[in-house]
Parts: sequence; C-alpha cells; structure tokens
Amino acid sequence: MSEDNELSDHGGSEGGGSENGESENNWSDGEYERFELEALARVPAMPREVQNLIFSSCDLTSLSTLCALNKEWNVRITPLLWAHLDFTSVFYEEDLVERTRKFFATCDTMMDESPERFAALASHVQSLDVGRLHGVNIVHEEFHGDGFIFFGGDVGERCVFDVIARFTNLQSLSVYVKSWWEDSPSLEASGSAIARGLSKLTSLELGGQMSTDVLLGLLDKPEQLKDLTLINLISTPGQDHGPDGIAFLSGISDRFTSLETLHLCKLADLDGHLSDDEDDGDEEDDRRYASGMRWEFPRESEISVLEDWASILQNTSTTLQSLTLENRYLCSHRFERSPDFVINPGNTHPAEYGAFSIRESQRLLFPELSNRKWPKLSQLTLVGMGTAEDVSQAVSHLEPRVHVEQRPARIAFMEGDVTPEEISTPVEFGY
Repeated sequence: MSEDNELSDHGGSEGGGSENGESENNWSDGEYERFELEALARVPAMPREVQNLIFSSCDLTSLSTLCALNKEWNVRITPLLWAHLDFTSVFYEEDLVERTRKFFATCDTMMDESPERFAALASHVQSLDVGRLHGVNIVHEEFHGDGFIFFGGDVGERCVFDVIARFTNLQSLSVYVKSWWEDSPSLEASGSAIARGLSKLTSLELGGQMSTDVLLGLLDKPEQLKDLTLINLISTPGQDHGPDGIAFLSGISDRFTSLETLHLCKLADLDGHLSDDEDDGDEEDDRRYASGMRWEFPRESEISVLEDWASILQNTSTTLQSLTLENRYLCSHRFERSPDFVINPGNTHPAEYGAFSIRESQRLLFPELSNRKWPKLSQLTLVGMGTAEDVSQAVSHLEPRVHVEQRPARIAFMEGDVTPEEISTPVEFGY
C-alpha cells in the first residue's frame, strides 16, 4: 500500500467516513492525533526545501512539537524557536504574565547551570516583544492565577534586563514596564551590560516605568536606530507626586543620524487651569485634580519631556520618514459626553481641558515643525496637539507632499486605586 493510500485510509468508515457522505468531522480526538503524527512522520522524507517552507509557516507551539520528533529537526528548528520571541499573542493577561515569568526564570537558571548552552540559544534571538512586563525582578515562584504576580519579589542576582543583555544579536526590542517597585535594585550595572551586549539594535519600542540607566544602555548606539517608539515613559510611580516623566534624549539627540520612524507619546495634564496660581473659588483638591487622580500632575516634568522632544526633532528632521507626536491623558472617571474617551477641546470637553499640555506642546514643538523642510517625511501624525486650525498653520508648508493626520487625544482610563503605578498600557504594547 502506498503512503498516500495509508493516509487516505483514515478517511474511511473507521476514521469517520460514512455511507451518507460524512467524513473526517466525526473523527475522535485520538484518531485525529494519530493521523496527525503519522503525517508528520513522513515529513522528514520530503526535500529540505519543502521542510523549510513548512517550518517557516509554523507558530512557536507547532515548532516546539516538531522539535521533539527527532534530533536532526531539533538542531534545525531550535534557532527558529529563539529567533523571534513574542509574548503578546495570548488571550488572558494571566497567561502573559506567567509565560513571561517562566521564560526569564528559565533563562536565569540556565545562565547558572548551563552557561554555554544559554549563550548558544541567546545568540539566535533577533527580535523580542515582551509586551507588558510587570516589574523587572526575576521571579522563580510559580504563578497560580490568584491575582497578578508582579516581578517585584525577592531581589536576585539578575533582573530581566541582565538576561536581555545576553541577546547579542538582538535587532528589535519591545517592552513596557507596567509596575516599578521601590525596593528594586540599582540598574546602573544592568544598563552597562545592555550597552556592552546589544550592539545590533535597529528598532526600539519602550514605555512605562523605566530606569534612566536602562534607557541610556539601550540607546548606547543611537546612530544605528531606524525605528524608535517612546510611550508614557515615567521614572516614579509614587501615589503623591504623580508620574514624573524622564528627560534623557537631549544629550544624545544629535546622534540619531539614521532614524526613519519616530513615535513619541507622553502623559498629559488634564487640569483645566493654565497655572497653579489661578483659582476660581473651587476647593483646592477639585482645582488640582481635574482628572480625578489623587496626585498632582508634575508640570515641570512635562515641560522637560517636551524640551527633549524638541531636541530630537531638531536633529532628525533630515532623515525621518514617519513622525507621530501624541499627548495622552489620564482620568479616573468616564466622561458621559465622550463615548470614545478622547480629549477634543471645545467639542467633547470644555476647551480648557488639556489646555496646559496643548499650549506647551505648541510652544516647544511647533517651531521645529514649521521652521524645517523635512525632506524625507511622508507621514505626520499629531494627536492631542490642539485644534485643526492650530495644527494646520504649523504644518501647512509640508502639505500635500506630507500626509498630515490629526486626531484628538486618547484618555487612558484608570480604575481601582488609580495610582500612577497602575497606568494603563497603550495598545502599542499589547496585553
């Protein structure tokens, strides 16, 4: 009997075929698994070119299964398994947290017990998409699904960035640190390790509560970067002082000589008052916390971040092809007149809401947009930067060569205790 006939026998009467025309839909689980294994057993007889096509279309789960079939495939497929690590394609956040925890815990153990094997595996990693990372400490305790296990347990010898620093061929990294713990160790050594180890990065997507040491380590070679995304970067998660933004680009902004895509997004002030001196007779807490948060927004920090942005715009105007600038607001309550949760001054909300962030954004950024030619720019997206008339006036000289898109600012809605520690993760970093 030929191999084709042997495989086709599984569609006969025993495998689920019937006289009335029903076919494999009636197979039992065991019969289908047996058919699948028998089919896979014949793949090694195929030419390598065909096998490679099959491997290239498999997801990580399928590749893991194929790895267990024989030693030759294990050797060939292992580099594929490690080449592109993506922890964001899960349905439940608990699964994401636990799968990420297991990965870094396994790497940590392997670095101690099998350092040569780990070095070989780590050398295969070309892209890493961690998505949302609950802290930076490596946790070895198993997650049982009772609440979230934040990476803030006992401080070990290494943190997650010490593991990432070993991926010496890494070209693309995406990570958003969701929670930052006050007892986290100093990350100066981790930043130095990243600077030494990651010499091939060309794409970075970073966000959340991150250490300046780590940021500078990741941006140690800015001249190599082609794509950079910085979203909602803050340095402190405290309940009383608000989410202090991180200003760190000015000192290296003149070294982004190859940057083609830039996306900058920051948390913005929802308070309707333009200065802390203004008082309309309301209670101080109502005036200060227009967003409903229990902390005061650090306006000086916001201005420092905008100055950072202006510096990098000044130095990348000749190379950028796509640019997105975005204000993103935090709020602890839902606006009845805003089903899409956006800030659109003068329309969906009082015109003064977001006025400070819009005014300062225009003061610091619009001169960089209007006074430069941007020869390679083809896409410009401005979110929460003011009215259509204000924006058009600053970028009219770029149209129609540059496609300009304007959108109202998104509101990052926060429930529960609404501390900066719980800032919502943007869609750019998955769940």
